[in-house]
Amino acid sequence: MIEILEETTKEPISLMGRRAGVCWGADIADAERNYKRGLECIRSGHHRVMEYVNVEMILDGYSARVIREWYTHIQTAGQHPLHQLQGFLLCGSACGG
Repeated sequence: MIEILEETTKEPISLMGRRAGVCWGADIADAERNYKRGLECIRSGHHRVMEYVNVEMILDGYSARVIREWYTHIQTAGQHPLHQLQGFLLCGSACGG
């Protein structure tokens, strides 16, 4: 079972757009503009702002080895932008939880 926790970023693209807007000195009060700016960051390869997005989840029912592979992959992933999302994994029974 994989359970995405409530602490996960709810509007990741808008968050990226707000962070880029701060960096560029843009107005970050407009939610629609923040979303568009976030999309443009993804399209243009400005993936650094993905560091602000957080995905928190519980992995249960998998071996500790599989969970370690997930954790290692998320933390050290290469160039694919979706893999650059930060993640925090909690494990259930495989870790004694």
